[in-house]
Formats: sequence, structure tokens, C-alpha cells
Amino acid sequence: MTIKQAAEGYNISVQAIYSRLKKEGIALETLKDADTGELTANAEVILDKLFKDKQQKHSSLNSTIERLQEDIKRLNVENVELVEKLKRLENENAELKQERERLLTIAQQAQELHKAALERLLPPPVDNTTPEGQSVTGAQAKRGGLFTRLFGRG
Repeated sequence: MTIKQAAEGYNISVQAIYSRLKKEGIALETLKDADTGELTANAEVILDKLFKDKQQKHSSLNSTIERLQEDIKRLNVENVELVEKLKRLENENAELKQERERLLTIAQQAQELHKAALERLLPPPVDNTTPEGQSVTGAQAKRGGLFTRLFGRG
């Protein structure tokens, strides 16, 4: 196996293998067979240790990304449903406001009708005021004042 084949196997670039080996302090010459120039069995084990963990992290990240994408889709659907529900509630609220205004108008008309009916049924109030503008109660109107009591008939 060559470095290029190993890079394709791990789904990484050749440069990533070289830089990781350099970072770990592993000389490339120790991993290659001197005669063929291919990687030795020991080199494959070392590369597996270096890059298998990375592949597992990638697969773990991929599953997390897929789960998050599913959550986003679900939340988008819920968002659309909530927007529709909000619009419906706003329409119902507007209808209720109109109904309230209509009922208030009807109540005012009923009050006016009731007032008019009472005015037709009841006689107008009697004006019990003296010429000076003072109000006179029913008993005082029959008795009269001091002058009427002294010099009046009866």
C-alpha cells in the first residue's frame, strides 16, 4: 500500500498524512519498505492508530449533523404550523372585536329604546319649584307657607 492509497482509504489528503506524521514525530522513511517503497505492515498499524480515531469522530459528527438536520426540518414544520395558527388567531381576534363592537351598538340602541319606552309610559315630572326657584316637597306644597296657614281658607 502506498501513501496515496492509504489517504484514499481514510478519505483524507496525502498532505494530511505527511503533516500528521510530522506532528507525531514519525519519520516517513521508517514506515516505507526500502526495496518497494510501499508502506510496511507496521506502518499500516501506525496509520490506523492515527486516522481510525479521526474516522470514528467523522462518523459520529455525521450522525450528529444528520440528527440536527432532522431536528431543523421538524422545527421548520412546527414553525409553519405555529405561523398558520397565529394567523388564524389574529383573524379570530379581529372577528371578536367586530362582534364586540356590534354588541355594544346593540346594547346602546336597547338602552335608548328602553329610555324612550319609559318616557312614553311615565308622565312627565311635575315642577315643584316656587317662583324664587326653591324646590318644594309634596307635603309643603299642600300645606303652603306661613301666610297661607294664617290667612288661608280652610
